Amino acid sequence: MQSTLFVLGLLLTLAGPAAQAQTAAADSSLLAAAVQQARGQYARTVRNESYLYSGSEYVNYHESYVAGHQFFLSTEDSPGVVDYDGAVYAVPLRYDMRLDQVVLKYPGVNLYLKLVPEKVRRFAVHNHTFVRLAADTLAGSPIKTGFYDLLHEGRVQLLARRVKYLQTKTTPDGPTGEYQLVTEFYARQGGGYRALSGKKAVLELFPARKAELQKFIRDNQLKFNKKTKEAAIVALVKYGDAL
Repeated sequence: MQSTLFVLGLLLTLAGPAAQAQTAAADSSLLAAAVQQARGQYARTVRNESYLYSGSEYVNYHESYVAGHQFFLSTEDSPGVVDYDGAVYAVPLRYDMRLDQVVLKYPGVNLYLKLVPEKVRRFAVHNHTFVRLAADTLAGSPIKTGFYDLLHEGRVQLLARRVKYLQTKTTPDGPTGEYQLVTEFYARQGGGYRALSGKKAVLELFPARKAELQKFIRDNQLKFNKKTKEAAIVALVKYGDAL
């Protein structure tokens, strides 16, 4: 039963913010049905995991002279869920933000594998849900092919593209390096995507509510500097989407 509930929790994370909000308001009968569904999903996961471990080998390229690491939040394998080629699996995983790769350990041996990106529809780890988007150059979309952190889903979908870049240099004492995290924000509205560079871009999502949004910014003292930009954008989009 504990394994079933564990998988249920991860599946809800994978479903994204909207599904989690609905579940929070669900009654006990809905919860019972969800648990029963999770039991079936857990059984299918156990039976079909061999298909998941068919990717190519992942070699950890981290060097001791480089500060930081290439992974999302942790270098350790963490409980996760991945929607892979039409099936959902609950497995420990890591996300390499430099290579944009979902990585998992082959059971029982010291071997790591890369999932085929085109087969990963979405995955969840560390209470974040990442969705894979494909570039549409013909439509002039700012979206590049890759995984995006789903921060909010409503009439407006808010996404973050998180990439780590490796910066190295040679010094008289030897090579040094560090990872630089770059985060870009995007909104999907009316079938199209737009980049969100800051407060002005968010206000343009809700032109009829500009005065209310500006008051919300003042009342909550939202700051759009480098340190607090993400929290401010998320709060403002959620508020605007609820009006």
